[in-house]
Amino acid sequence: TRNVLTLLLTGELTTEVRGKVGGAVQLTCRYDHLLPVKGVYFQKKNLSGLYELLVNGFYTNSVKDYLHDEYKHRTRVNRTERSLDFWNLKASDEGHYKCFLMPQDTLKDYDTIFHLTITADYSIPTVTVQECSDHGEGALSCELCCSSFGGYPLANLSWTVLEDSNDVLLQEVGSVSTADKHSGVWNVSQIVRFNCTQPTTVSCSVGGAVSPLLSICERFWAKYTEKAFSYLTQVWAARWRCEQHCRLTARRSFVQFISRAIRVLSVWSLHVLPVSVWLSSRFSSFLPQSKDMQSGQLDMLNCPWV
Repeated sequence: TRNVLTLLLTGELTTEVRGKVGGAVQLTCRYDHLLPVKGVYFQKKNLSGLYELLVNGFYTNSVKDYLHDEYKHRTRVNRTERSLDFWNLKASDEGHYKCFLMPQDTLKDYDTIFHLTITADYSIPTVTVQECSDHGEGALSCELCCSSFGGYPLANLSWTVLEDSNDVLLQEVGSVSTADKHSGVWNVSQIVRFNCTQPTTVSCSVGGAVSPLLSICERFWAKYTEKAFSYLTQVWAARWRCEQHCRLTARRSFVQFISRAIRVLSVWSLHVLPVSVWLSSRFSSFLPQSKDMQSGQLDMLNCPWV
């Protein structure tokens, strides 16, 4: 806790005390420690501006039966230090308190006024994308929700756009704020709509708590990137099919050429090879010959001109 002395417009000196929800503070009366006292009690100012709510204290007679139910089990008075220990603080504990100190030897009362301020840290905001849709004219519309819990006092949510704000249009859809019935802390949420033409990074903040950065409008670009990739894939696939078809056609043509060549060579072997044999044997024809022809040819071997 931190105590700060302030002077009210009425001239009363006020001690500023700060505490957190769930935490503890101590309110100490200002007085002369050598001055014996017969009673000390602490009271809180009500909505009417009167210090009528008895928080705790002591006197010659017991005051336990007069304590307000809200403070019976969360406060304790230190008789030696003339102070009030206050724990398990709630948001509703915020307000003005007064210490009434009654010395034994005088009728004069010594008062000390406190102003207790209660705070609670908001949780790190959570940002979620509700939906994104085409907004037309090259823009994408994304609906985002930011929520945070357990803060006090009530604070407004705010948004930050890191990129050029001229390309982003922010529209608030709705806000909801609810207080916890027991502790008094606030739960806040807000839905906004962003219209953007390029990938954008945003964050949400409340009461000093800032959400992690979130990228939006990326689906818009991803969609067109996907289309471009799909088109290129189709082009590459068509080219590959063409190359495969050309290779297959060339392979078929080569096989057909080889087949024709083999057939030609087969025919050539039936006709050309006998000619070579005939030449080497000095035969003059492929046609079948009679025995007379064969004998005549044998006689030719004895011709003088051979």
